[in-house]
Amino acid sequence: MYTQAWQLAEGNVSCPSGLGANIGASIGVKEEDKERFEKLYDLGARTFCIDVAHGHHILVKKMLEWIESFKALRKLQDPLEKLTIIAGNIATPEAYNDLCDWGADVVKVGIGPGSACATRKNTGVGIPQLYALEMINDALIHHPQPASIIADGGLVHVGDIAKALKFADAVMLGSMFSGTAESPGHVFRNEQNEFYKVYGGSASGENKGENKFVEGVMKTVKFKGKVKYIVREIEDGLRSTFSYVGVDNLIAFQTKCEFIHISDASRTESKI
Repeated sequence: MYTQAWQLAEGNVSCPSGLGANIGASIGVKEEDKERFEKLYDLGARTFCIDVAHGHHILVKKMLEWIESFKALRKLQDPLEKLTIIAGNIATPEAYNDLCDWGADVVKVGIGPGSACATRKNTGVGIPQLYALEMINDALIHHPQPASIIADGGLVHVGDIAKALKFADAVMLGSMFSGTAESPGHVFRNEQNEFYKVYGGSASGENKGENKFVEGVMKTVKFKGKVKYIVREIEDGLRSTFSYVGVDNLIAFQTKCEFIHISDASRTESKI
């Protein structure tokens, strides 16, 4: 759907009636992003992600305020006109509370946990992902108008997704889907006659389009085939997770699941 949203922004396709809410597009916090937002909205997009590395920022607040003024100006009341605004990334309860107050419907959590992210290495800034999710989930419980939480980054195995969903409503996956037929980029062959694709962080020089200070890297990943097989593995894994915990839905899982601290020997035994 993000590819379709990009085509919408370029004016290459029109949005089928009723599908706007299912099309997501990323925007930034610059003046030109306001024009991009309006163009995408007029073409049918209804879900927007203010996608910046540092989500707890005055420019994010100003963009959220501008979107609120846009909604008031357009007098959006029809259900098909309803906007869903995602903002991030953040890693503290203070940031979560502010984004909720500023008007975000969904908040992305994660500073530096992604496999292609170099933020913690290059800046020394970041909070362990599971700890950040736990603190922010506590803030969600106490906020009068809580935003949903997306766990973004640090998810390598299906078990990581299960742990993140203890505190999050959804997860954002990068490396797990990299190398699939549906992911961006071309398939190449290396010297070992293996097929691969190139995967990179959003803050890498290649994705930023300039070689100034970067907080992401590019790397090669083996070609994995169609993404449906990975999605099927995730679905089967989560069903098994729920069965072990003794639940049949996410809310029950979040209520019943408990975390315990384990030793290094336990980690070795667990193969994590």
